[in-house]
Amino acid sequence: MIDLAWHSLTPEKADELGDGADDVEEFETRALEEVGLTVEHLRPR
Repeated sequence: MIDLAWHSLTPEKADELGDGADDVEEFETRALEEVGLTVEHLRPR
C-alpha cells in the first residue's frame, strides 16, 4: 500500500512533500492509516 501511495502521487503533490526522513515516515504512516493498516508501535518499514 505504501508503494501504491508513492506511485500515485502527482508531480505537484510530490513537490509538496519535504525531503527529510521525518516527512517520508509521516507520508507512509498516513498512507497506511488511510487504508486501515496501522499497527501501534510498528513503524511502516
